[in-house]
Amino acid sequence: MDKAAARRIFDSFLEQKEKAIGQPLACFDDNVERIGGGWAFRYQGRAWVETRNMDDLSGFLVGHGPVVVLDTGEVLEGGSLDRDPNEIVRRHSASL
Repeated sequence: MDKAAARRIFDSFLEQKEKAIGQPLACFDDNVERIGGGWAFRYQGRAWVETRNMDDLSGFLVGHGPVVVLDTGEVLEGGSLDRDPNEIVRRHSASL
């Protein structure tokens, strides 16, 4: 899967997440990376992503990790302890 296709899937995930938590979100576009089996995306509250201003920290989220869009189109959401998106993929593969 190419980056553009993975981004469309991620954007759909982000829209659903925004509705669930009631807060606008944004992707860290400069931190998208190709990993084994997919693409890793990171996100945060939109105001904070856009400004990085301390006044916008009220929109700062905690407790979430990277989101991996596998080449199959499946979305894996990491938690706050997931620093390495490859580990999310390995854990998922081991559970199959």
